[in-house]
Amino acid sequence: GYVPGGQREQDHCTYNLAVTHDDYFPSAAPATSRQGVCFYVRASTERRGFDLALMTIEVLQRDYPHIPIATVGMHAPELHQVTGCKHLGIKAVSQLQQVYSAYAAYVVFSFTNYSLLPAEIIACGGHVIDLDIPSNQASAALFSSEHYELCEPDPYRLAECVAARI
Repeated sequence: GYVPGGQREQDHCTYNLAVTHDDYFPSAAPATSRQGVCFYVRASTERRGFDLALMTIEVLQRDYPHIPIATVGMHAPELHQVTGCKHLGIKAVSQLQQVYSAYAAYVVFSFTNYSLLPAEIIACGGHVIDLDIPSNQASAALFSSEHYELCEPDPYRLAECVAARI
């Protein structure tokens, strides 16, 4: 039968969850040029785990001060409580490839559902650290462990995952 946005294959449906490769593609720069970690933050959306991101940034700054930290997804004035980070703000789609190609790791939380952000970052050659919770375990099956890893939702454990990746 007909499946809006998908294709019928035998007894199951498939959906194209791919990215637009005109917008998201690997950088020509060597992977060794990637430095630090970038957190996707958005306080206005609860599923993005803003408070957990802030706690993880604090642990990183205290325990791993050598790791450069950036944030993307919010305007800098809204992040007044986060100091010592480079705040990239809100980016247009045309600017995301450059952001997603610049860092050694990207911390992207979704507490409720599949997110397209990891696919976009991975298409740019980035490594994503997400929460090890049931709603994300299906994503782990979609992506290579070389580019996507799940970590328990604890700021100390997340900081360890980031430090291990850097």
